[in-house]
Amino acid sequence: MGGDGIYSADFVELGGRQGDLSTSVGAPAELLPSATQFIADYQAAGYPEPFEAYGVLTYDATNVIIEAVATALASGEYTEDRRADIVAAVQATNIEGASGPVAFDQYGDTTNRVLTVYEVEGGAWGPVEGSTGSFEG
Repeated sequence: MGGDGIYSADFVELGGRQGDLSTSVGAPAELLPSATQFIADYQAAGYPEPFEAYGVLTYDATNVIIEAVATALASGEYTEDRRADIVAAVQATNIEGASGPVAFDQYGDTTNRVLTVYEVEGGAWGPVEGSTGSFEG
């Protein structure tokens, strides 16, 4: 058993065995209605590698940063003084992303504290039924 660092098709190909377990942040993208468009767009783009564990989260994080920069710079160009505005705009984020709710607590940590346990079955990772859930930070 390992953390999200082993939750990759590469792990399985390099010697992962039936019954190996891994945890990873978030819910399986394939099970999230909010990720349907992301998955369709990713597949349509024809990327050679799967989006795997962090694809949906990276997509959401990128959109948060783009929106924060656009908000902070809406009234002018970037200066070092605008950096605090960008940080404040990220902190104020409260959206429904592809991965689900995207918001941050007073420390800058995500408020979406979902975790899933995965198991190697038939040569691939799959979520353990009933394992996806929230936890308190």
